[in-house]
Amino acid sequence: MDHATLAARVKAVALLEGDFTLRSGKKSRFYFDKYLFETQPDILAELGKQIAARLPQGTTRIAGPELGAVALAAAGSLWKGGENAAEALKLTSKHLKELGVIDEIIEEPLGAAHRNTRAAADNVEKYIDKSLRELKRLPVEKLVDKRYDRLRKLGSDAVTV
Repeated sequence: MDHATLAARVKAVALLEGDFTLRSGKKSRFYFDKYLFETQPDILAELGKQIAARLPQGTTRIAGPELGAVALAAAGSLWKGGENAAEALKLTSKHLKELGVIDEIIEEPLGAAHRNTRAAADNVEKYIDKSLRELKRLPVEKLVDKRYDRLRKLGSDAVTV
């Protein structure tokens, strides 16, 4: 992703228009919500790559100076060394599902969940309804046994170095 595309993507996701009262008490028609772009994997990954590329040789630690910068510092750390650590560390939803950490990946609506909260909530509701119907069919003892077995398996294929 080039710089212009990244900038356009951040703007599309995080620049809000409306009537806002800022902490200072001033009014604004615009508000830039950094938390909105920090929750977009493609944006955070690209920012991480760009941050890592600008770090001096030999950098071993990156710290976020405030809560809002922690995600950016983490993204930069993940890309330091030229590989996508999120993939290497299996921190993607796809990997978490394959490893059995999560049951399902609930797809976001087109344009992301924060842009279409109704559709996002509907997707979550459908998943919960489906899950509850399936779980109600099982006796409690079976549910407890399945949960215990699942939790015992987590990390069973880990490699110690």
